[in-house]
Amino acid sequence: MPTPDPSDLYRIGTVASTTGVAVERLRAWERRYGLEPAHKSGRTRFYSKNQVDRIALMKQLVDQGHPISSVVELDLQQLQLRLEQERDSASLALSHAPMVGLVGANLIMQEQRHTRSGNTAKVEVLARWSNTDIFLRSPEDADNLDVLLVQIPVLEPALIQKVTAVAGLRVVVLYQFGTSSAVSETTRQNPGVTVAKWPMNWPDLERLVASEWAGSQSAGTPRRFSDEELIAIAATHSDHSERIAHLIDLIGQLNAFAEYSSSVSAPQDSHEMTQLGDTVAWVRHQLETSLAGITEEGAEPTLSQEAGLQA
Repeated sequence: MPTPDPSDLYRIGTVASTTGVAVERLRAWERRYGLEPAHKSGRTRFYSKNQVDRIALMKQLVDQGHPISSVVELDLQQLQLRLEQERDSASLALSHAPMVGLVGANLIMQEQRHTRSGNTAKVEVLARWSNTDIFLRSPEDADNLDVLLVQIPVLEPALIQKVTAVAGLRVVVLYQFGTSSAVSETTRQNPGVTVAKWPMNWPDLERLVASEWAGSQSAGTPRRFSDEELIAIAATHSDHSERIAHLIDLIGQLNAFAEYSSSVSAPQDSHEMTQLGDTVAWVRHQLETSLAGITEEGAEPTLSQEAGLQA
């Protein structure tokens, strides 16, 4: 095998800083999956430009949830094709910014202040109602919305139930005053409703809307691990980590609940259980992504780090 051109070689530290893949992870990929550097000099590893480009693309796919074992053998062209397919799928699943409706004068004024400041909007506001009474009289403009933001001074469960019944979409309620019992009653009557305290600045509102919209887009997310694969992972790592065992137990419980929610047939419960099932699918996806990262990289990052959650 000819000696590589030194000008085309990069030390492992440079590769790590360039691609965002830690040195320890690169060594784990070499040890576990045969991702050998192009050249070694003593204990120093050197990677070619082609390898650096491949590693950068591999990291993007791994960050999107692909097991490293499924991408490590792909060449540069195949990796690029896989990424293009991922982008196409993402565009198909989420082809637009969340379409939002605003109910409440304070909420509308908050939006206006943010717009006047020249900030770029991360949501598209398509409809506005100055209060809930007006919304209930003319809800037809909500037909093309993804999320409805409702700002009210006092949290009234009965009012929110009317709004959600008319809206027929995801609703975020922002209230100034409300008892803990009113919050509990609102969420009990309307499982798909998110309740938060007002006031809230516009960037935080956009993040909240994005979270709600992402949850709706991940509805029905398929399982990443079969029962057999979970059993195999548990057996393989039985002597290494209680965290993995607990994580597998949680995923198993979510799988069981997902099956239960899909079996509910009573008309009065079906809508509620469908919403709960969507939420369970999203949570399961985050936990399975964490499990994949822990078991395949030989490290044990926190769930918040792997799932992209904020404390």
